[in-house]
Amino acid sequence: MRYNKRIFYVAKQGWTMGKGFIELNGRKEELFYSPSVLFRKKFNLTVLPEKVTMRVCGLGLGVYYINGQKVTDDVFLTPVADYRKTLWYTEYDVTRLLKEGENIVCAEVGNGFYNENFKSAWHHDEAEWRSAPCLWLQLFCDEVILQTDESWRAKASEATFYNQLRSGEYYDSRKAESWTENNYNDSEWASASFAKKQPQGKLVKCECEPMRECERYAPVNIAKNDNGYVFDFGVNVSGYAQLDICADEGREIILAYAEEVDEKGDLKLNGCGCYYPDVPFQTDKFICNGKRTVWKPQFTYHGFRYVEVRGLTEKPDKSLLTAIFTHQALAQTSTFNCSDETLNKIWSAGIRSTLSNTFYSLTDCPTREKLGWTNDSQASLEQFLFNFEGEKLLEKWLVDICDTMNAEGDLSGVAPSPDWGYGHGPVCNGIIFTLPYLLYKYCGNYSAVEYALPYMTRYYEYLKAHLGESSLGDWTGYRFYATPIDFIEKIYLYMFTSIFVELKKDYALEREKWQNDLERYIENGRCVVDEQSAISALIVLGMGDEKTLGAQLVENIERVDRHMKTGMFGAQFLYKALEKIGRTDLAYCVITNPSEPSFRVWIEQGATTLWESFDTDARTLSKNHHMFSNVLYFFVESICGAKRLSKNRYNVCAKFVPQLSFAECSRVSRDGAFSIKWERENGVVKVTLSASGEVVLEYKNEKIESETRVFYIE
Repeated sequence: MRYNKRIFYVAKQGWTMGKGFIELNGRKEELFYSPSVLFRKKFNLTVLPEKVTMRVCGLGLGVYYINGQKVTDDVFLTPVADYRKTLWYTEYDVTRLLKEGENIVCAEVGNGFYNENFKSAWHHDEAEWRSAPCLWLQLFCDEVILQTDESWRAKASEATFYNQLRSGEYYDSRKAESWTENNYNDSEWASASFAKKQPQGKLVKCECEPMRECERYAPVNIAKNDNGYVFDFGVNVSGYAQLDICADEGREIILAYAEEVDEKGDLKLNGCGCYYPDVPFQTDKFICNGKRTVWKPQFTYHGFRYVEVRGLTEKPDKSLLTAIFTHQALAQTSTFNCSDETLNKIWSAGIRSTLSNTFYSLTDCPTREKLGWTNDSQASLEQFLFNFEGEKLLEKWLVDICDTMNAEGDLSGVAPSPDWGYGHGPVCNGIIFTLPYLLYKYCGNYSAVEYALPYMTRYYEYLKAHLGESSLGDWTGYRFYATPIDFIEKIYLYMFTSIFVELKKDYALEREKWQNDLERYIENGRCVVDEQSAISALIVLGMGDEKTLGAQLVENIERVDRHMKTGMFGAQFLYKALEKIGRTDLAYCVITNPSEPSFRVWIEQGATTLWESFDTDARTLSKNHHMFSNVLYFFVESICGAKRLSKNRYNVCAKFVPQLSFAECSRVSRDGAFSIKWERENGVVKVTLSASGEVVLEYKNEKIESETRVFYIE
């Protein structure tokens, strides 16, 4: 079977990578010309096979049809990658769509990250792989019965005349055609052309959870401003708006997306728009045809709560727009609830931020970048693996991370990468250890470790040889806290060698060396780096005297009026350290501090997702990040006591936070189910543990102290 033969085809008619002009409402608008590309192929089946499978790789993003019907509800195919190294293809059973006799298979392929054509800070327009959108497709049963070749017909779309993943999509409904139907006349289309610049990556089947349209929201309010009408959907999400409109032929409707509005009701871009000086930021355009049309973009998505609609002649009905929350279709495995509604809202915001930042990787934001920044993810992996069935997504992304390794053994801070993002250091690149290790620890997935181990070893040697050169330290979205780079690097090196030792690799002596180096930061029992991040890391890793370091940490937190003063590095350790020294009550105070920085301030300011920075005046920062989301794991691990030890093995060790009267969490996954609840009444705490629907542990604790019990789920 020749299913792995890698030949991609492009449209040679009406498509250019150059700059052009588009006439809209009588004016010429300069624009990088970026239409989608249409492909068609008729073929005959004398006998319908019992099962026909479609394998497809469309670069950058494709939508596929057979006999006028969509092949799948999955969106944004093909998965993003470093296309020089890995070409992810997807596979679908299409038997139900075929018939005996004449059939038609069609594809519409947009630009995605494969062909970004405008300047940005991340240089995708200069990517070595960049080229025209192209297609590889096969239908097969016992043998290949159809594949892309020069007998296919192709042309540039006249309807979708502009699409860029990180900018927007423009659609002219006057030029819409029924081109996916069998009886459509494609005689004026040219033959598909062999792509002169063939993608060089290896074809690999992608088995990660698909991208889907998962939730829909009606607007909660419509307000008039000087530009048009602003639809408020009540929550911040990733995705796009569906437009349902009937307006005069030729009328241009502009949809501009944003996460916030100012006091006048105008969109606030928070500086994000400055990253794209050559194109409109988060903007879709639709040209009406005089008839009712329902439209949504196919090759772009945005981060938004608000959509400003320009071009209307009268106040619209709420039915004009529907927000569609689009993300990886991950099963949520967890619940959390407690007596403090602020914590419950933080939980919901963290869950929504995590889902909003799934795009074949764990991204940093759905607004300006949509990139798989590994620093955000390293800081939040524990909550992700507890709260979602996302193992396949992480396995896919691990390949992308490994693909970024350069000849020196360094890794990019973003994965996939267009040869940008190197030199950030282990705050980012520690993901090469953290991700496969946690997949092994919590999911029993040793194959991820085996795949990553050569890359782990190479990066470890690279970091040793480049100590002090990392550019990213304890970053918090708008500044760095003062924990020294060399301290941070040595913390990670100690953690890396500890993982090696746990994996039965001979690194015990090197781990001892890094431990000795770290203990030099301790004088008279105290950390000489008097920063919350540094002190917390030493406590969690068991360095020095816990009692003395714990007193120093408490002293530091009290000195700044119980505020969190850590960036993404320290966020991995602060709450764990406070639990370890028995001060979950203080952790609660930090999280719910009434003044910034704190999660409570975000919630009181209307946040429905977690933000990139605790500085509420930060100019360039998005309002939908998961960088600080591991606080959710503190809720289940420390407040509720579901301390995860390994696959299916937990420790009941609830910390009865005095500010709460009850707390409960549950987890339902492929591996089994459990729930933990504690509640306080008249100075007595009752704890109940249920597994597989049955109560397996129930006790009362009159001294308001935690009790440790190990349990297993099946």
